[in-house]
Amino acid sequence: MNRWRELPKRAFWIFYGAGLGLSLLFGFLLPRLGLLHPHFPFQSFPQFFGLFGLLGCLLLILIAKAMGSLLLKEEDYYEREGRGCR
Repeated sequence: MNRWRELPKRAFWIFYGAGLGLSLLFGFLLPRLGLLHPHFPFQSFPQFFGLFGLLGCLLLILIAKAMGSLLLKEEDYYEREGRGCR
């Protein structure tokens, strides 16, 4: 059995929260300390790439939902008389 699955949920959430906190901290500190050199002005916005990724995922979800509603068939589409191979 996988060792990571045996860890309690509480420990997972502690590590997850600590990693998230460190990521946010470094995201705000590194540009202010001059350790990052953005090529474009929008890259200097704190947590730009995190927000960009979040908005991209939300957009993909919305597009997939819209495509699903357009491509959806009725439940008995293949069972109706006169349709399909017999």
